[in-house]
Amino acid sequence: MLPPSAPKTAAPLPELAKPLQSATLANGLCLEFYDFSNRYFGDYHRVCIEVRTSLPLDAPVLTAFDPALLTKARALFGVTLTVTRTVERMGVAGAQVEAVKTEIIAGLLHEAHNYLSRPDYPGRLLTAELGRKPTSKLKPTLK
Repeated sequence: MLPPSAPKTAAPLPELAKPLQSATLANGLCLEFYDFSNRYFGDYHRVCIEVRTSLPLDAPVLTAFDPALLTKARALFGVTLTVTRTVERMGVAGAQVEAVKTEIIAGLLHEAHNYLSRPDYPGRLLTAELGRKPTSKLKPTLK
């Protein structure tokens, strides 16, 4: 018979990543860019930038929004709605990693700025997220 093992403790959480860059738009949206890049073979890297778009649900731009939907949104998302998107580029040489990160962030800010900074975008984003079907991580089993 084996002796009882010591209780397992969870590994400590890594320090929260700090954003590479952040921008706050006039309509209240906050964009943060996080770096999750890694080296995967020799001198080849995967440049991975995660873009987090945050919308405080008490933002002034949402005052005209339906109060019942705002209450539902606060119940589902808390005080802030956060949407993430990941942009990756594979096979980047080690000497080019920083330049590619800068290029990706600048491209996203330039291309998306006109669309994301529209005054009606926060309301449209919230409506779209409220309309999403909840996804379950449970997989059905067949009997």
